Amino acid sequence: NQSDKKIVDNLYDKDGEIRQAQLVIDWLENNAGDELVNFHEKVEYFSRQVCWENTLHDMLFPKLGSPTVVKEMDPDAPIRSGLPLMDLDEEDDARLLKHIFRLVRAGQVTKAQEVCIRCGQAWRAATLEGWKMWHDENLESGKNLFVMIGNPNRDIWKSSCWQLSEQAKFNRYERALYGCLSGNLEKVIPVCESWDDYLWAYYKCFIDERVEQVVIRYSSVIRFVLNYINLCIYLINCSLNPEKIFDALDNNSNESVRHHASCYYQTAQKHVILDDVNDFLAKSISWIGSNERSSDVLRFLTHLALFLRGIGLNLNDEVCDNVIELYVQVSLLIKKIDAIEWMIFNPSQRIEAIKHANAVMRYFIACRKHSAAREVYTKVPSGSIDLVYKQWQTRAGESNLPADDDNAIREFLCIQAYLDAHEAFTEWFQQYYHGKPEEPHVTQISRQQSIAKIAYEEKTKAYRLELERWERNIEIYSKDAIEKLYNVLLFVDGGWMVDARTDAVVDESRKHQLEVLRQLCLPLICFLLQTVLQATQQYDQSLRLAVVIASEQYKLYETFRPDELQQFLRLLCESAKEILSQPQLSDENNDK
Repeated sequence: NQSDKKIVDNLYDKDGEIRQAQLVIDWLENNAGDELVNFHEKVEYFSRQVCWENTLHDMLFPKLGSPTVVKEMDPDAPIRSGLPLMDLDEEDDARLLKHIFRLVRAGQVTKAQEVCIRCGQAWRAATLEGWKMWHDENLESGKNLFVMIGNPNRDIWKSSCWQLSEQAKFNRYERALYGCLSGNLEKVIPVCESWDDYLWAYYKCFIDERVEQVVIRYSSVIRFVLNYINLCIYLINCSLNPEKIFDALDNNSNESVRHHASCYYQTAQKHVILDDVNDFLAKSISWIGSNERSSDVLRFLTHLALFLRGIGLNLNDEVCDNVIELYVQVSLLIKKIDAIEWMIFNPSQRIEAIKHANAVMRYFIACRKHSAAREVYTKVPSGSIDLVYKQWQTRAGESNLPADDDNAIREFLCIQAYLDAHEAFTEWFQQYYHGKPEEPHVTQISRQQSIAKIAYEEKTKAYRLELERWERNIEIYSKDAIEKLYNVLLFVDGGWMVDARTDAVVDESRKHQLEVLRQLCLPLICFLLQTVLQATQQYDQSLRLAVVIASEQYKLYETFRPDELQQFLRLLCESAKEILSQPQLSDENNDK
């Protein structure tokens, strides 16, 4: 015959999944314990060592006209009599229950009992003691006398906790408190506030299910409590497992939980818990660049891969090597960016700083990392070009700059024009698609609803004013975007990213990069320009853009791939159709 404690100990020894689940709970409770330091509703700051002191004072010193409250002070009195406590005691009780639940959530059951005793509710502290597994050493050894440990009537205690958590008349934190002690997941969920809270609640119920399953099967104690048997049947029917738990979090009805379930670090925790690290590392590379904190993510990912490899976990070497290689590349780029700050410290190295910045920005623009390119651009002081010319004139008089330096300055201006154009388009796009005011909802208003009618008219008037302001802003933003996009397409002296000086020493790597950037960026600029022109109904300007692209002066058509040319021609057809469908043109054609 085995005691409940030995049965559960054997379960933990033999079942690795249970041990892992307990590690997850311990980790979540440890984190909650750290956060508990900032929990501002600790009852020790509010309550004295007397339970329901305001109700007790009213009972001992009744006043005429005081509210009808409970007249007995035993724990069951409010439920038995149906009378409430004093309002202040109700508030203190609610605060106490919330604090106790947060302590249990942090795994600090003993401290929760101490708080109950300190607040005059020793009976509630006793209700938190019944979870301990029963074990009597005297049944196995007759020589010495041992103290029995645990609760021999744990089935009665657990069924009582379950029934209490089902009572709608109790405070929701009280129901959640006894719900987590009895495995009643439905009553714990309503007080969960975060992804961690939900995960903890599910895992607590998961372990409860496994424990009760083996206890009821192997225990030598005959269970006569029908509610406990029904409770065990319910827990077994839940059939939770880690995969189902995370699926429930991914598809949770709580929007905040769903959002955090899709966040990077929660996703990492999920895959580590499910022992699916290889798949996670392979997918995680796509997060780099799409995440605002991509450098932090990559650093974390690299440390995770190195740590798991260091402890001997079987990882995909190719995936780990790709992550580490990417981290090294990004680290080198960061060092190159930081190097600019050292180069601008000495004014005589300003042209070298510009060349270095150009090389880094070429890489970022090719990767569509415009914010990173802008960050590099801002590290070069605004007066750097004038400084380079002044320094050269001081040394060489009125002679021209060296060809390499001249081309580097021109490239820097090309990049400036491109970044300005991209930024202007982004501002226009945000204003056009996300800044337009919403029209008031039209509802049928009867003649008697004069107040509602006046309110609707005021909203309509405000909407029209906002719409006029938006239209003026769109005109300004679109004009600015069109001008800056054309500045890239019609860049002076040969075109964008084309060296004006041909007498320089040819750097084949740089030359190839400039050609690639023209092929990547110029068609994109044309499509962005078409987007602005068509959205603002400047269809004639849209057609004139074809003339610019076909011009032999800039040879923009050479940068288009065949599929890009076809797409651009389709956009031209759309603009032509819009022009032909305009009423003025139709009337002029009829007159002719």
